[in-house]
Amino acid sequence: MAHMSIQLNREQFLRLAELAGVLRDDAEACARDKRWRAAALLIAESVEAALLGTIRCCETELRAAGAWPTDTRPLHHMELGALLTVARDAGWLVPTLSHTGDSVESLGGDVGDAIRFLVEVRNIAAHPGRAISGGRLPGLDLTDDALMAMTYPLLEGIAGAVFEKLSAVINALPDLP
Repeated sequence: MAHMSIQLNREQFLRLAELAGVLRDDAEACARDKRWRAAALLIAESVEAALLGTIRCCETELRAAGAWPTDTRPLHHMELGALLTVARDAGWLVPTLSHTGDSVESLGGDVGDAIRFLVEVRNIAAHPGRAISGGRLPGLDLTDDALMAMTYPLLEGIAGAVFEKLSAVINALPDLP
């Protein structure tokens, strides 16, 4: 049974868009203070907020295209990976590289590929088990200031590219809710 949707009104969309910006600003502040775990989590959260807002705004178009999630949970309870699946199915963040297990290789593709790197860094930051094993990025150490000073700008660039793609989707809508 598909869940019923509560349309996102204009005020809620604007609040969500503002939240995405605040989260991104907070991520940048954490990066300046070399609080890499927090920076990685917050930059990923900003992308998640932007995805959620865009998906909600495009519900009619997504349903018509058969790209609306079939998950029975409310949209606002879905995790980043499920929201990214909707974005891929909608054609917003389409990977161009064959899916390999190597998240670093994904940086050589389009933003639909590179988002895998951001998600993996976020997973390492969020999950203690991945933090000790390195997940799909075994050399990533969030406590290594020199490494993270090079890694965080990649995360920021990926987030910026996602925001550009999603802004184009929103701007193409005939009307905001």
